[in-house]
Amino acid sequence: MGKTKVNWSLEGMTCSGCAHSAHTIAEGHSGIENVNVRYANGTFSADVNLEELDVEALVADMKSAGYTLETDYVSPAEKIKRERVELKRA
Repeated sequence: MGKTKVNWSLEGMTCSGCAHSAHTIAEGHSGIENVNVRYANGTFSADVNLEELDVEALVADMKSAGYTLETDYVSPAEKIKRERVELKRA
């Protein structure tokens, strides 16, 4: 299996330093290349070899740094919709 382009959601970032930190964490995993993290819209994209990348370990490493990596893509509009629902519940 070759590389696959993924577009995931990454929450918990507050600045470009956070994006750099998340980028560094991702590059520390084998099976991932061309990482692009944008804190402004909470996106994480990369070329991954899903047979080589341990996605659960990547998610855990992001979590230990304070970020939530959702490996099912969530569009910015959907993200806002979910946040509004959560705010109404609070």
